[in-house]
Amino acid sequence: MAIPTARYSETSTVRIDYEKCKVCGLCVKVCKGAPLYLENNKVRIDQTRYFGCIGCGHCAAVYPTGAITIEGRDISQTSFMDTRWKIQEQGTKNLWLSC
Repeated sequence: MAIPTARYSETSTVRIDYEKCKVCGLCVKVCKGAPLYLENNKVRIDQTRYFGCIGCGHCAAVYPTGAITIEGRDISQTSFMDTRWKIQEQGTKNLWLSC
């Protein structure tokens, strides 16, 4: 569960569709609060971290298959630009995401 922040007073929930997940690890790499981790070839969410997920949506934005959604915040796949297009069009070598 994502914690309330200055922008959102309500909590949210990160959902992983394991049928769509390719276990690429991108979501784990961009996770700022680090509640996402890989275990037994599956992405897991560590709910025990005191300051864990803030529901920023980075994991959902970089996931190539749309396997991650953030429920309880007004973030959806349409909120994210197609990062593959940006990289191809502008020749960007590094793409940094930040809250």
